[in-house]
Amino acid sequence: MAKTSLRSRAPVTQAPAKSAPDLYNLPDSAMLRIADLVAVIPLSRASIWRLAANGQFPPPVKLSQNVTCWTVGSVRTWLAGKVAA
Repeated sequence: MAKTSLRSRAPVTQAPAKSAPDLYNLPDSAMLRIADLVAVIPLSRASIWRLAANGQFPPPVKLSQNVTCWTVGSVRTWLAGKVAA
C-alpha cells in the first residue's frame, strides 16, 4: 500500500485590483499611464496607441525611456469631444 502525503496548500492570493483613476478629481497636469487609460476608457491598449499614432487621440508624453504618460487634461478634452460628437 502506497503512502500518500497530505500537504496543506497555501491559498492563492492575488494583488488587490487597482481602482480606476477619477479623471474629474485630478488636476489637468496629472499623468496617466496606459494601464490607467485602459481602466477609464473602453479601448484596448493597442487601440489607444493606434489612435495616438493616427492623431485621433492625444499625443503621449515621454517621461523617460520606459515611461510614457498622457495628461489628464488632454484626455478629458478628447473625451468631451467624443461625447459632444
